[in-house]
Amino acid sequence: MEHKGTTLIKTSRLILRQFKAEDSLAMFENWANDDEVTRYLTRETHKNLEVTKEIINIWVSSYPNLDFYQRVVTYQNTPIGSISVMNINDVLETAEIGYCFSKKFRNNGFATESLNAIIDFCFNKIKLKKIIGRFDSNNVASGKVMAKCGLTYLDTTFDFIKNRQRKIIRFYIDNNL
Repeated sequence: MEHKGTTLIKTSRLILRQFKAEDSLAMFENWANDDEVTRYLTRETHKNLEVTKEIINIWVSSYPNLDFYQRVVTYQNTPIGSISVMNINDVLETAEIGYCFSKKFRNNGFATESLNAIIDFCFNKIKLKKIIGRFDSNNVASGKVMAKCGLTYLDTTFDFIKNRQRKIIRFYIDNNL
């Protein structure tokens, strides 16, 4: 039986794969240390390479878990961002998705391409019925990516992220197959 967590996901330009320890420097330099990129994330900006190495080591050690889907997005063998499927609910057959991309690689359709690929993976490999994406209301670009991928408005909530209350918008998509 195939372990879906190890599945390599390919698009016309991108590969979504498990992180490796060797991805630490690229992740740190391309997005994890950039306050502008991480300001909407729940995790803090990485202050040094050691923080990134620790995070990737945690992810790598979590890959044996059947429901752990943290992926690095690569373009021409360069890590340009990450995308994940999390909070999987086997009973409701739902999950949340999240993504983050280096600002050097924005506005090229990579986020949309990655999200479309992960949605397809979730519906056809994991067999989910519903996917939920959430974004900070100030991160309009993330909402546009979700809309391009067919997600529609679900609700608006408030959440404390990095010790600050933020307005969070949730979008969703159902598997209509």
